[in-house]
Amino acid sequence: MWTGGTVLAYLAALWLYRRCGRQPLLSPVVTATLVLTLILELTGTAYPDYLAAVLPLTIGLALATVALAVPLHTASSALLPLWRRLLVLFGCAAALAITLATVPLTVAGTPDAVWASALPLSVTTPVTVEISALIGGDPSLSAGLAICSGILGAVLAPRLLTLVGVHDLRARGIAIGVTSHGIGTSRVLLDEPETGAWSSAAMVVHALVMTAAAPLVARLL
Repeated sequence: MWTGGTVLAYLAALWLYRRCGRQPLLSPVVTATLVLTLILELTGTAYPDYLAAVLPLTIGLALATVALAVPLHTASSALLPLWRRLLVLFGCAAALAITLATVPLTVAGTPDAVWASALPLSVTTPVTVEISALIGGDPSLSAGLAICSGILGAVLAPRLLTLVGVHDLRARGIAIGVTSHGIGTSRVLLDEPETGAWSSAAMVVHALVMTAAAPLVARLL
């Protein structure tokens, strides 16, 4: 029942998203999550029970993570000639993402589980969940933070980049991909297809770098 209900909630949210002109704040992931959260509260259903009931969808999420290799393969011909520059760029991006996510929380004295949940928030949601579970965070909290990050990026990033004079499509795409991942990428694909293609590739590379870096940082901290 919960599997079908989750799919139905997402399809309804997707219809609303398209009907309202693809407004980023009405992202299907966000709307469906809010609806399902409300239903769980009203029915008194515990989250572990819900999670067990939607196991097929959880398996599908793992498969979606593997499928992220597709955009990386598609963009490989454009990425390989720039691999030295990109290696430095994505290393800096991962370091900055980890610093901004963890330092304020560490200074504020938050529990380890909270900053561990926040550490991978710059990564696309399927990967965020896996990293969070690996380093002792709360995957559900990590997913929520990643979704919020994606929405903010989708709303603000294109305009902000234009405002500060970043017009190169490659730079715009990489910036959006490493900050607002899937939600931002899907948004920019509508208006700037080439930027969206770079964003998609950047999202995958950043996820690979963070998958390697996050456990090391968590161990050190």
